[in-house]
Amino acid sequence: MFGAKAQVNVRGMLASTLAMDNAGFMAGSHVLQRSSSARVLNEGSLTAAEGGYVALVGRNVINVGNITARGGDALLAAGTKVTLQLEDGSLVGYNIDLGRAGALVEIMEKGVVSAAGGRVVLDAQATDALVAAGVNNAGIIEAQTLEGKACSAITSSDMAG
Repeated sequence: MFGAKAQVNVRGMLASTLAMDNAGFMAGSHVLQRSSSARVLNEGSLTAAEGGYVALVGRNVINVGNITARGGDALLAAGTKVTLQLEDGSLVGYNIDLGRAGALVEIMEKGVVSAAGGRVVLDAQATDALVAAGVNNAGIIEAQTLEGKACSAITSSDMAG
């Protein structure tokens, strides 16, 4: 949880309620997994440097605060097993390998996610087609650019390749 007065300024950051295997991490693997009922909650201000990333990953991911990743990536992903592809301090892709019933990504009314010139990705995966997962947005999402690139919603497969 990042409280209302929290301010984080980094090149790139990952906050998750899922676990990462230490040996895998040391070998360059970024697989997060565990069945957890805990949620990632941001009420503060999370800012990545130009071209950096903010990734919030867990069973439930809720943003009430501000997330800024100018020219980079803002990823809010819900599931029980998520693989991130990180390269030179940037998030180049991700995949939700295993979903969870009730997985939820939500931007609340006062929440803002901004990645001017970059990408904003909200993704929640359920265990199968019979179980619900949700992405809800009541806040503001910004990913406009000044470079004339088209902005569009992307999926995990778009980002991965």
